[in-house]
Amino acid sequence: NPAVDQAELLLDNTGNTSVRIDLVDVLGRTIENLHHGPMGAGEQRIALPVATLESGMYMVVLERDGAVRTVRFTVR
Repeated sequence: NPAVDQAELLLDNTGNTSVRIDLVDVLGRTIENLHHGPMGAGEQRIALPVATLESGMYMVVLERDGAVRTVRFTVR
């Protein structure tokens, strides 16, 4: 962090479950849905579309099994 040309989200999924991953700007607007649906168990890598984003702060919002986790990152 900060991301320049490329970045990815590394997720260790504990089991086969439905997952939603959204890329959100600082105003809370969804920029892009990165994944929505079933995801297998184990390590998953999700590419972030850094090259298409303007400089600034963004968040990845992960929703899984009723829990929500937010990770912030900066694009330079």
